[in-house]
Amino acid sequence: MTSTQTYRRTETYRIHRQTRRQMDTLADRHLHTERRTQTNRHRQTDIQKHTHRQIHACRHAGRHRQTHC
Repeated sequence: MTSTQTYRRTETYRIHRQTRRQMDTLADRHLHTERRTQTNRHRQTDIQKHTHRQIHACRHAGRHRQTHC
């Protein structure tokens, strides 16, 4: 058994994983609130970016273009 495997069985590792998960969710929540408080100008660029991405998706879709757009 490798040292990594033994380490993963320990209590410290479990706690570490838990805290990491909590931190991740917190970060996500923070980002979400930030997104909501952004100005309309930012939102506009986002919409443009999305439509641009959509165009590329259609291009990659090839003959299924109708289904994508």
